[in-house]
Amino acid sequence: FLTQHDLHNDTECLLPYNAVVVVGHDEYSSWQMRDAIDNLLAGGGNLLRFAGNFTWQIRLEDSGKTQVCYKMAADDPLSSSTEKHLTTTYWDSEIVGRLSAETMGLTGMGGVYARFGNCSPRSSGGLTVYRPEHWAFENTDLYYGDQFGAVPAAIVSFEVDGLDYTFRDGLPYPTHKDGAPGSLEIIAMAPTGGLYESKRHNQLINSPREEVIPLLDTVPASYEFSEGNRNYGSAMIGVCEVGKGTVFNAGCSEWVSGLIHQDYFVEQITRNVLSRYNCKKIV
Repeated sequence: FLTQHDLHNDTECLLPYNAVVVVGHDEYSSWQMRDAIDNLLAGGGNLLRFAGNFTWQIRLEDSGKTQVCYKMAADDPLSSSTEKHLTTTYWDSEIVGRLSAETMGLTGMGGVYARFGNCSPRSSGGLTVYRPEHWAFENTDLYYGDQFGAVPAAIVSFEVDGLDYTFRDGLPYPTHKDGAPGSLEIIAMAPTGGLYESKRHNQLINSPREEVIPLLDTVPASYEFSEGNRNYGSAMIGVCEVGKGTVFNAGCSEWVSGLIHQDYFVEQITRNVLSRYNCKKIV
C-alpha cells in the first residue's frame, strides 16, 4: 500500500510493479504524484482506476504537512510563477496545460456530479453498456443497453469523470479535444449534471455560479468549454493505452459502493480487470 505522499516524494516508487490500483475519490494530486503514474505507464505498467473526480493540481508545503489548492489560479500567490508544477488550479486549464485525460483517459471536468442536488437527481445510479464485447464484460452476460451498478449500489453518484463525446451508429466516441488518447474506448456511460447552482426550486447544486465562471476564463481554446455546455456531463468507463501501459478508468468515485452492495456485475468487472493484470489475492 502506498499513499499519495509516497508518490509525491518518489516519482519512481511504482516502477517495480505491474499495476497500480486507485480506489475512491482522488480529486487532488500534485505534479509529482502524477509524474509517478506517468512513469509507471511509460514503462509498461498499468493503471486500474476504480475512482472518480481527477480534477485539481495541488502543491504540498511545510515538508508535506500542508496541501494547498486555491482552485481559482488568480487567487494563488504563485499564479504569476513560470513553474506550472506549483500553480494550483484544474489540470485542464491553459495555466497548467497538462490535460487530465492524457494520463487518466478521462477528466473530472467532463463528468462532475450525479444524483447530487439538481444533477440528474432521479437517475438510476447505474452505467449503460455500449460495448458488451469488451474484455471487461466477460462472464457478465451484459448486453448493449443493459445497466449495472444502479440503486441500491448507485455507483454513478456524487462526483464522476467523463469526456467530450459524440455518437455514431449508436456508439459513443471521444472527440479527443480534451486530450483523450487516440486508443480510448468508451465502453459504458451515463449522463450527469453540471458545475454550478440551478435556480430551479432554489436548490443549490454545489458552487455558486460566480465562483465557477472564472474557471472558464482559463479554458484552452480547443476545449469550447463555455457556461452553456457545463450544465451537462457524463460518467464513463474508459479503456486506453498510455505510453507502453494500459489505463482502465471506471470514472466513478462510488464504484466501491457496488462492491459493498455485492452488485454481481460490478464484482465481475472488477474481477476481470484485476485478473487481466495479474493482481494477486483475487477472491
